Amino acid sequence: KSPLWTRRVSRDWSDAVLDYIGLKGEWAASHKLDKLGILKTPFDQGIYISGDGGFDLELIDGRRAAVKFNHRNGGFLMFERKGDFPPKADLAILVYGRCNPPGKCHCYKINTHEVVTIAGWITRAKFWDEKNPPYESNWGLGPRWWKPPRCLDGLDLLVESVKENMG
Repeated sequence: KSPLWTRRVSRDWSDAVLDYIGLKGEWAASHKLDKLGILKTPFDQGIYISGDGGFDLELIDGRRAAVKFNHRNGGFLMFERKGDFPPKADLAILVYGRCNPPGKCHCYKINTHEVVTIAGWITRAKFWDEKNPPYESNWGLGPRWWKPPRCLDGLDLLVESVKENMG
């Protein structure tokens, strides 16, 4: 990705390591959505220099999802620019890791064992809702806008939503 499209998100890990971690999150989300019967297309295992086209997974009702992996246990869904959301995604799914052994972040050593948890999902409109706006923080790499898992809907509601959209 070009520096104009993305900003560095970690001082500790390379972009390649972060991409690998994100890929694990995408695989976990696609596996779960497939088991729930709402995933339209299989997990894309391709590697693209120019990114994924603005979304990661497509649901059977036609909506597209961006999967965001946060390496912190309990994580939060975060975007780098105010008003930002993956361009072709209708919703975002938060996935985070739980370190094993506890206290040793799985991002630190790529081959440690971890549990990947799907925290929930949220639509673009709900993420940027003015009545319940995202938090804004700066951890030294520029401002970020984020919501904790308690602000997300569970996958059971995503299944209901897909079924409603399908008629």
